[in-house]
Amino acid sequence: MDYLSRAITVADGAFGGAVYNWVKTRQRMRNNAAFSADVYRLEALVRELSDRGKDFSIAEIEARREELAAQRQQMRDKYPEHYADLKSDYSIDLRQIQRARAADSSAVIGFYGNAQIMYRLFVSADTIDLTILDDVKDRVRTLSEQLPELRDNAADPAPFHAALREIYGHLFSGIDGLLPERLHIIANDYLEQIPYSALRQDREGEAPRYLGVEKTLSRQFSLRSMELLQDIQLPDVQAQPLALAPVFENELLEASALRQAGFQLPPLLYNAEEVTTLQSIGPGRFYLANRATLRNFLRHADRHSIIHLATHAISSEVDGLASRVYLLDDAGQPVSLYAADIGNQTLNADLVTLSACETGAGSQHVVEGTVGLTKAFIAAGARGVVASNWAVDDRATAELMETFYRAIDAGQSPPAALRTARRTYLARHPEAHPSRWAAFESYGGRGIPRWEDAYPWWQSPWAYAALALFALLGAFWGVKKIRHA
Repeated sequence: MDYLSRAITVADGAFGGAVYNWVKTRQRMRNNAAFSADVYRLEALVRELSDRGKDFSIAEIEARREELAAQRQQMRDKYPEHYADLKSDYSIDLRQIQRARAADSSAVIGFYGNAQIMYRLFVSADTIDLTILDDVKDRVRTLSEQLPELRDNAADPAPFHAALREIYGHLFSGIDGLLPERLHIIANDYLEQIPYSALRQDREGEAPRYLGVEKTLSRQFSLRSMELLQDIQLPDVQAQPLALAPVFENELLEASALRQAGFQLPPLLYNAEEVTTLQSIGPGRFYLANRATLRNFLRHADRHSIIHLATHAISSEVDGLASRVYLLDDAGQPVSLYAADIGNQTLNADLVTLSACETGAGSQHVVEGTVGLTKAFIAAGARGVVASNWAVDDRATAELMETFYRAIDAGQSPPAALRTARRTYLARHPEAHPSRWAAFESYGGRGIPRWEDAYPWWQSPWAYAALALFALLGAFWGVKKIRHA
């Protein structure tokens, strides 16, 4: 078991080390202003060097690379305890993982694969199992690559559903009967792109049983970051939502660097409903239409426990850090919030919901996997992110988000609330295609977000009624004094 723990530590660190390092770094940045300033200075150099819009000469590039290397060495020399902590604290004890799973009646499943090998790690309250899946890796890769095209073939959904059944059969063979109610899924490479919530547990001809409806699923980046995101203590902030829903008018954008060249931002007819749902639950900061600006986001993002962005997004398959969500500038025109810039401030949110298309996608790094908006918000300090795996239907999303947030308000975690939202949607629309309800998944932290949904006494209806009464009495008393005079 010790050998297996050491082997998993190496694999886990390779695939999830970057997220773990950023979570640890953000925590130190919150507590050390000088360290925070040095990190921002270093990141500015990285962004400048990677800016494709700047025409650097070879000599200038080399000079900046040397400067970057020198700055990194200065950081190591100035904060040796931080870098020592990153190395010494990254170890996996599978027995400890098992005890944690017994405590919360859950299981963690890691799917790891590349061109040469595929294997599955399963840890539950009473089982630690490592299974080699080489005999099905080529078939699973082929199916995973076919899924987007099959999903978008609305005229013939049968092949898509057949693929979802087959993938489930290959990946969960031997553990199907061992699955508890709560599952934490880690996956890398092509396995990361599989929509686990939509996988079908039923056999052909049986009533549909989708994994993300039958079970509560959370998506994790690694075993170690899963523990860290759960345990980390965030500072006290306003335990209320910051929500933005901009309005668009068919703006045509130039996006030649992205997959969607000439991407158009059509009007969103139902995104405002998502924000009004949050407003109906309780207080917060809510920005609709032309008030949903990048300026308002940047002004308040680090002060809220919940952030909700109901907008458009583009995920770049070329450069994940060029992935973006769209807000508005002060003139009401679309402006980009890039993944590369999200970390310019440290967030303290328990939950960031990216209610937009393909916010869980991005470019594929050979080691780190998908690099895009989801990891950018986690690296910026958010505990958890809810993001979509494909283009989502505006109306269906509004309906899902209403159920999701009412479940959060009732005390459910984001993974559990998403399961509730899926079940509720299917109860209302039993024939709905998974493309309408299975896109969103919960990444990272799985605790209940801080949310004070009651208004402070001075903002309550009773307070306003009392103020109105005092004003009326004051006016009456003033009139009485004048008449007496």
